[in-house]
Amino acid sequence: VPQEVPPPDYALEDITAALEERSSAFPALCDEVERRLGKKLSASDLKSLYTLFDHLNLPAEVILMLVGWCSEEIARKYGPGRKPRMSYISKEGFAWARRGIDTMERAEEYLQRLTRLRSREGEVLQLLDIPLRPLVEREKTYIAAWDDMGFDDGAIRMAYEKTIMKKQSMDWSYMNGILRRWHEKGLHTAQAVQAGDRDPRPIQAGGQNQRPAPPQEDARAREDMERMRRLMEQMRQEGGGSNGI
Repeated sequence: VPQEVPPPDYALEDITAALEERSSAFPALCDEVERRLGKKLSASDLKSLYTLFDHLNLPAEVILMLVGWCSEEIARKYGPGRKPRMSYISKEGFAWARRGIDTMERAEEYLQRLTRLRSREGEVLQLLDIPLRPLVEREKTYIAAWDDMGFDDGAIRMAYEKTIMKKQSMDWSYMNGILRRWHEKGLHTAQAVQAGDRDPRPIQAGGQNQRPAPPQEDARAREDMERMRRLMEQMRQEGGGSNGI
């Protein structure tokens, strides 16, 4: 659903009709969401849930996966027993729709990535000498981007140390700039970064290192050099060692 298209302003009659529609999965969805959240859904809650179901056209099983994930996140942040508000679930649902997460398979894949990133966030905080704590969205965005780029622990630690040397404190934006420049040069490990500082190869426009020649091109180049060497040797012999070439 395009982000600029606002959801319909569903009336109470629309929700009531949807709840009475026997062929629809919406009534069963409402019952299960109420069970998971441990409360009766208000009229506003039902409207938000129906917006996900009807306007975003998210399947009931995907919405239940969304509710489950949101419940885990809130419990992790605020302690066991805390449940997400429907407004929070709705916000996340729109984010899922924008990412095209509209099937169980895509939802499972996305949640696996989020679970891995959750673990990675804790690891990165340790690398940055930051006590474990909930991250703000901007920090999560940075860590997810660094994970997508493929940096190992050593490279992240090096970028952090360079940031501290320059800024005397943690600066997420500055550190992100360091890592982006390394990414453009294809340097993603501490070893590669150290070697990259001495890399004589020029950087092409856009920050990309010149790609090494494919194996077959490299082999052809060696054959050409060998052929040229033999030709020059033959010419020297025929010329009796003269400097005629």
